[in-house]
Amino acid sequence: TELGVTSVLEGTLRRQENRVRITVGLSDVLDGFQIWAETYDRDLDDIFAIQEDIARSVIQALRVRLETGSEPRSVAPGTAAYELYLRGMSHFYRGGLGYTKQAILEFEEATRVAPNYCLANAGLADAYSFLHLYYEPDPAYLQAAESYGRRAVAVDSDMGETHASLGFALGAAGRYGEAMESFKQALALPGGRFETCYLFGRTLFCAGDMAGANTMFGQAVSIRPEDFHSTALFAKTLGALGERERAKATQRRVYDLVSYHLRLIPDDSRALGDGAIALVAMGRIGEGLAMAEKALEVEDSPMPYYAASAIALAGRTDRALDSLEQVIRAGWSHHDFLRNDPDWSSLHGNPRFEAILARLS
Repeated sequence: TELGVTSVLEGTLRRQENRVRITVGLSDVLDGFQIWAETYDRDLDDIFAIQEDIARSVIQALRVRLETGSEPRSVAPGTAAYELYLRGMSHFYRGGLGYTKQAILEFEEATRVAPNYCLANAGLADAYSFLHLYYEPDPAYLQAAESYGRRAVAVDSDMGETHASLGFALGAAGRYGEAMESFKQALALPGGRFETCYLFGRTLFCAGDMAGANTMFGQAVSIRPEDFHSTALFAKTLGALGERERAKATQRRVYDLVSYHLRLIPDDSRALGDGAIALVAMGRIGEGLAMAEKALEVEDSPMPYYAASAIALAGRTDRALDSLEQVIRAGWSHHDFLRNDPDWSSLHGNPRFEAILARLS
């Protein structure tokens, strides 16, 4: 706003031999709403054609916005609410009980500053869903997630991210049929592309649709290739579908992303768990188990679920089940995710594992 502009164009470029992938997004600087986004996969020889395509698409996006006056029905939140929302998202993606509760406080304050801020309401829906699934299972949190999701949709039904947050809340409650309808609406609308694909992928995974989950995680990775966790879930679903070589290549990418992330946040138990799974999948069993044990030492966090998964993938059944029990005692309750997680497939039929599944259900 200090520069006197209303929209900002952002993007990334990746090159592999004679191919380039350019991801571009146009956003409103006041409220963070995404006006338009696209990904271009082309030969390097077509670089000037890509430039023309991008310019034409941006002009069209702005023209439609100006000529039709099709602004979101949610009120522009202003700088203070938007900054609160961004802080909330930063805490939300950091993960962990403390950070998730801090995200809720930031989102709640954003809605107090701007009650009709749909993204803050969507953030609350997501945070309460994860609070129930990962940290403090409580039906009241599921009710709150659905309530905030419906509020977000009521404020702005023309934004994909609001429908995605409602869909994830419904999926967290096991209402997969209703969740799929919300996600279908989300995919047909602009906004929230990464979050829509990521949350839809998780919901499809829990519903047992591994092929659908793989497609959504693949799209999430193409939008945000630096995100280690969506890449890890993409690798997991590739392996479940029998695409072993692609799964191994993707796990190597996971390990590289995690290694960089851990230099910044060395005690991130989710990153440690994803890295441990990647190492085991790459055949570096000892290193993977050591990283998993490090993740399990992180206090007050059920995020070491992925560390327990690495131990299960390595074939250490008793230790994996002990670790899973530890994670559950810390508040993790995502039984449909566990039921469909291929890293635990070798334990299906194990009496202790089946008893854990039954108890979670």
